Amino acid sequence: MRKIDGEIWKVLSFHKSAFGKRYAISNQGRLVCFDKDPNDGVQLKGSLQEGYPIWRFTKKKRNGTLVYRGILLHRLVAEQFLAPAKKDETVVIHLNYKKADNRAENLAWATIAKASAHAQESPSVIKSRKIARKTGTGGNTKLTLDKVKVIKKQLAKGTTLKALALKYEVSDMQIHRIKTGENWGDVK
Repeated sequence: MRKIDGEIWKVLSFHKSAFGKRYAISNQGRLVCFDKDPNDGVQLKGSLQEGYPIWRFTKKKRNGTLVYRGILLHRLVAEQFLAPAKKDETVVIHLNYKKADNRAENLAWATIAKASAHAQESPSVIKSRKIARKTGTGGNTKLTLDKVKVIKKQLAKGTTLKALALKYEVSDMQIHRIKTGENWGDVK
């Protein structure tokens, strides 16, 4: 296994394999299976769940039955290397928006609201939003950039909200939000 300068390992106490192997996670987001020293271990690749690396394993219960478990690697790194989360911080976010970059320095605890706001600033979300607005594709988008420009011109001429809502098959409230700038406020 390739060595990384400054890499720190923490042995995971909650799981040992049936063969006596132990597991450790590093501040660089790497998971290893080892006998005596994590630096001499074998890095586990894991799998992906919605783009996030996850470690899936089985654990034997006291009654002998096997239970299948999965732990997202970024959450495991956060639990081992970040300061404890505050009471309402239940989500781990990737500061650089890259789901596979599980270095401790790239992770932070967040509230659900903060995580949602952070996700809205993701370059991929911004790009998708621009494409959807321009083409009218994706999600529940009924209006395109060109349609909104026409709606704004018609609103300036005095066309009623109801008439525009019927024409574009959206609600009166949607037209009202366009008029007040709450939605599509950046469109002139």
